[in-house]
Amino acid sequence: METKNQNCGIFLGGSLFNKPKLTERIKKLSYLIAADSGCDMLLELGLMPNLLLGDMDSISPRALSECRAKQVEIITCPAAKDFTDGEMALSEAAKRGYDKLEIYAAYGSRLDHTLANIFTTVPYAEKGMAITFVNKDFMAYLTTGDLTLEGKKGDTVSLLSLSQSVLGVTLQGFQYPLQKEELHFTSARGVSNVMSVSVGHIYHTKGLLLVIHYPQKKDNI
Repeated sequence: METKNQNCGIFLGGSLFNKPKLTERIKKLSYLIAADSGCDMLLELGLMPNLLLGDMDSISPRALSECRAKQVEIITCPAAKDFTDGEMALSEAAKRGYDKLEIYAAYGSRLDHTLANIFTTVPYAEKGMAITFVNKDFMAYLTTGDLTLEGKKGDTVSLLSLSQSVLGVTLQGFQYPLQKEELHFTSARGVSNVMSVSVGHIYHTKGLLLVIHYPQKKDNI
């Protein structure tokens, strides 16, 4: 399928937050995919998904009924399966040609689900899909190339390698600069850097980085 170059939003079953700025951000997305109970979160924001998918073991009867009444496309799968609903949503977004994803409610009380939600994005990011995790306290970006962060002096930024190693890491605009350094998958060297100016630049030549930006002011959306 031809790439759309438009943003697709994926809504999972973790914690979400209801606020006007979040709703306005989501309204700018071209296509909304709700994975199971992620649909309930969208409805709480007054929004309807374009696609609902999953095993439907956690969605409320009300949300499922509303989607059927609005003739939302629904894809169901068995509860006993070899993939998560979130992984299914990633696959459907890729099949439909979206190469920019914003993932919401990927974090909750289940550490295994949180880690799975991050790790299952890796093969898509490695193929060039731009993936952003949206949270009220931070924004997280998967990047295979250069990244510019806009924030404020004093913001915390952490870099984690999602490849065996990330090469040529160079930081500009940070309290602890790096110059063509290597970050390893098992290393915490990139954790808790600090922006020294309002715009920071992150460069690297090979590998996949997870960049997590914590603004000083919470509820940053």
